[in-house]
Amino acid sequence: MEHPAPVTVRAAVPAARPPASGVAAEDPAEPLPGADLLSRIESRIREVHAGAAEIRGLLTELKERAGDPSAPAPIGRGRADAAVRLLNQTVARLRELPELVEVMADSD
Repeated sequence: MEHPAPVTVRAAVPAARPPASGVAAEDPAEPLPGADLLSRIESRIREVHAGAAEIRGLLTELKERAGDPSAPAPIGRGRADAAVRLLNQTVARLRELPELVEVMADSD
């Protein structure tokens, strides 16, 4: 049985990210045009949504591989704590976003 490579959970530190697909690299000092910025936002939302589904699937697979409840836990305590802490920070950030979107929406 092949085991997945270990995944390191890092502290929540903003990292430089390449532009979303379909968005040309811009000079960081020059703001993106509104339409490009909105497209990038929508792309990131889709990525987060897909990523959350993938994480759930991977965790389910790990749980199934662990099998026997009397077997050793598949995740060490420190690693589990770090993952849970980062997930909770991510969820907290995500909870703020719907209101920001709603504030900018047209009233139809």
